[in-house]
Amino acid sequence: MTKAVPGRTLPCRLCGAATVPRFEGMILGRIPNTWWHCPACECLQTAPPHWLEEAYRPENRAVDTGIVQRNIRLSLTLPVLLSPFGVTTGHRWLDQGGGDGLLCRLMRDRGFDAWRHDPFCPNHFAIGFDKADARPGPWPIVTLFEVLEHLPNPAEDLAELEALDADVIIATTTPYTRQASGWPYLTPEIGQHVFFWSIKGLDILAQRLGMRLVTVDEIHVLIRPEPKYLSYDGMAVLETGQALRNPGKVLELGLNAFASHLPNGFNQAMVDSAKCIADLDAHRGTTRPIPVPLTRRPAIQVADQRPRVLVDGIFFQHMVTGIGRYWESVLREWGKTEFGGGVTLLDRMGTGPRIPGVGHRIIGPHAFGDWQGEAARLQDICDEEKADVFFSTYYTGPSRTPSAMVVYDMIPERLGHDLEQPMWRDKALAIGRAARHVCISRATRSDLVALHGLDPMGIPIAYPGVDHGVFHSPDPEEAERVARGLYLPDRYVLMVGSPHGYKNGGVLFEALRDDPELSKIPVIVACKQGRLQDEDRANARGLTVLAHHFTDPELRVVYARATALVVPSLLEGFSMPLAEGAACGCPVLCSDIPLFREVLGEAAIFFDPRRPDSLRGALRQGLDGSGADVRRTLGIQQATLYTWSDCAEVLEGVARDLFIQKGRV
Repeated sequence: MTKAVPGRTLPCRLCGAATVPRFEGMILGRIPNTWWHCPACECLQTAPPHWLEEAYRPENRAVDTGIVQRNIRLSLTLPVLLSPFGVTTGHRWLDQGGGDGLLCRLMRDRGFDAWRHDPFCPNHFAIGFDKADARPGPWPIVTLFEVLEHLPNPAEDLAELEALDADVIIATTTPYTRQASGWPYLTPEIGQHVFFWSIKGLDILAQRLGMRLVTVDEIHVLIRPEPKYLSYDGMAVLETGQALRNPGKVLELGLNAFASHLPNGFNQAMVDSAKCIADLDAHRGTTRPIPVPLTRRPAIQVADQRPRVLVDGIFFQHMVTGIGRYWESVLREWGKTEFGGGVTLLDRMGTGPRIPGVGHRIIGPHAFGDWQGEAARLQDICDEEKADVFFSTYYTGPSRTPSAMVVYDMIPERLGHDLEQPMWRDKALAIGRAARHVCISRATRSDLVALHGLDPMGIPIAYPGVDHGVFHSPDPEEAERVARGLYLPDRYVLMVGSPHGYKNGGVLFEALRDDPELSKIPVIVACKQGRLQDEDRANARGLTVLAHHFTDPELRVVYARATALVVPSLLEGFSMPLAEGAACGCPVLCSDIPLFREVLGEAAIFFDPRRPDSLRGALRQGLDGSGADVRRTLGIQQATLYTWSDCAEVLEGVARDLFIQKGRV
């Protein structure tokens, strides 16, 4: 191939922007062609393909020599990838662009309700199970394996996906990252690959379908945020990202599941054979929904004098805890302001949230223990985005661009964890390399200063906020209705978060168990997992302990109706449940540590977290009702001090200070 001659342009077939020629060559060995690069969506495309009838002649399929191996591997891994979404054999599954039906047949043999559609290829292996043979209606799961690069007009062709109304779409395609003319994925000798997707282009596709993108290497999962037909929550995004990063483990799980299928491997095939015998000679056709125009979102215009800020969203890749809530809340506050127009969230694999008013860029996954490599990669991104300031949600930083680090706690350092673990080594490097530090409490700042010798005068406090639109004293009728629906007992002690480790829930269980009267009071544990770990179940023996995952509106009522919220942590960075419970009018019993006195003042009853007898005394004091109304009032007043707008304003001020120091204003 040769370099294309500049000066000509064509509209991009995805986003409509003007493309530029990248290089030239021959399609099918004899048809001159130019490959066009789109600066807007960063995709690559051939000239409008007029050769597809020839490209899809049957003899060309012989070149796909890896088709059987690819489909066997997909049949093993797909059930594992779909398990976080609550997919069962009862959910319909469409393999769009399903070729000769081999994958469809493999999945039907496993008992899945799989169907196939492909207007360019005859069905050999799944006859009777084409989309045209199926009843009308939505398709909760859609797969697009080696399909996207074949679409001649994505903005039109992909409108068909909207009609399928999927909750989850799994696609494979090799991303275009400005590869040169020798890129094997071009396959000009076959002529079937005509559009080459960048990660940005795939993200545009997901947004147009009202979905979010989780992507690693060549596998791309599009997820509807609120499912219509399947059963999943926000944890599914995290679990999907973790699975995509560990393909070996996924394959191992898939092989184990397949081994359990083998003893009765023909059961489902025999069920299907009855249908095939009945209608083998029936006429079959295909249908194609009328394309629906796709709308485009306007680009955000960034003001010249506004700092360009990148936020590395690595925490959303690794965990779902309060730190994620912290950053999502800050970003939402920024998105309401002019400042947010200069902020871009670096979304690791598509695991981060989409925030209105804030920019978004999907980047590759993060791994702890490679600080220098990550710093170099992030610096390249900072250079591309012309970033002035960098924030990380969790222990990363570029090599040159000024970075501000939010320090949440020094728990590993204070409790003697193994600081040689990659995560904690990266934390120490991030602290040492940061141009500015921010802490989420004065207690955390004291620990940081003591351990790293920093000047406390240069470290502002950005307290987490309370969403006062959610966490407040509920209406009595609402509280009664929610309590009935959740079967809440009349009296209960509440703990928020998993009880093990530094959360120190064992002291609560011991305090209750050693008192005949207190041991009768049930404990409700509100946690993301909705269940106790083995260690916690062992510690809670002999007590009634109920674990559950509550929505925020439910948690408001659970807080408000609790006999007491107990927070027995040995250390914390802030403890959002402490402030949220107080905002809902819940009596709070908490460890007598400097942080908790900082957060709630005199609104709580304090106890020694290492002494069960001290906690028993606090429980008796809380249960007898003396001073409860005063403490509720004090707690509600104290909780008003914590707002996400104040938190976001502190962090914005740090970013603007670094921007000024950089000499841009």
